[in-house]
Formats: sequence, structure tokens, C-alpha cells
Amino acid sequence: LAVACDVTSPEDVARMVDRTLTRFGRIDVLVNNAGGTHCRGHVAGSDPAAWKETLLLNLLGAYHCCREVLPAMTASGGGKIINIGSGAGVAARAGNSAYDAAKAALHHFTRTLALEVWQQGVDVNELVPGPVETDLTHEVFTPGGMTPPLADSERLKQPEEVAELALFLAAYPPGGPTGQTFSLARRPL
Repeated sequence: LAVACDVTSPEDVARMVDRTLTRFGRIDVLVNNAGGTHCRGHVAGSDPAAWKETLLLNLLGAYHCCREVLPAMTASGGGKIINIGSGAGVAARAGNSAYDAAKAALHHFTRTLALEVWQQGVDVNELVPGPVETDLTHEVFTPGGMTPPLADSERLKQPEEVAELALFLAAYPPGGPTGQTFSLARRPL
């Protein structure tokens, strides 16, 4: 099942969840993977609309999906929510304030939500992949290396490497880790 969805739209998210429940009858795992930035540059010269769009995509998109999925997930006895975070959520970078702030908020949203839903059998964790080779990262990372401030030990991961950790978290037996950050980054966060 493939459903096009703008996660910044609560109505789109509700349609996506409804179609998923109609097809499968339950939702066991939610991976909040939508992200990116619409705003680069220093705060003083930033565009408020681009700032808002970055927050909507990276934070409120995950909120909309969690809010819509949780009733069905808890009714079926629990599940897993995996929020794709970023090292930017804990390490500030000049010129990236909107994205950094959104990912920092997602980091804390993950922990807060975990506290709210663990008794209903829902485990909520954050997966920080580090840099991943995708069409979006080609504009950010130099070929054959990383741009500062990433550590020399860092490398671009393949999407399959991130999927392995997500699958591990999704398949972990109930009552496992919750409110935690799991990282594939090759540098201290």
C-alpha cells in the first residue's frame, strides 16, 4: 500500500491512517521519516515562512502522525513509534537554526511521548542515522568527504544501514527500550 501524504496536513495524515487501517486492520509500527529544511542562513536574515515550514515538516509532521496513529495502536495492544532524528537536535550549527530547533524539539517530543504511552504498550524511540546518502544530501555533503563540523570518522551511510536499525527497533519484543536515542553517527552527539 502506498499513500501519498503531506504530513504537515492533519487531514492528509488522517486519510493515510484511515486507508492503512482499512487495508490492514491495525498499525503496529510508525516511522516518522519526513524531514528536511526550507530555511538556511542566519536568524537575522531568515524568512519566517520558511522557518515555520521547517518546523511543520520536522516536528509537527511527526506529531500529526503520532496523534492519528495512537488510538488504533493502543487499541490493538501497543506498537512501536520510531522518530528519525538528527545530530542537529543536540549539536547547534550556525546558519541552521530552524532545522536544529525542530530536531531538538523532536528529540524531546520522543521522550515525552514515551512517558505518555508506555503503559499502553507503545515504545517510542529516536533513530539518529547520521548523514545518509540520498538525493537530498548531495547538496549538503561534498563528494568523498564530509563538510565541517562533522568528525573525520563520519561517513555517508546507505539507506539500507538505517533500515537495519529501524527494523531492530520495530521487531524488539514489547517492553523493550522506550524514550531512547539510537544512533548510527560515527561521532559523539
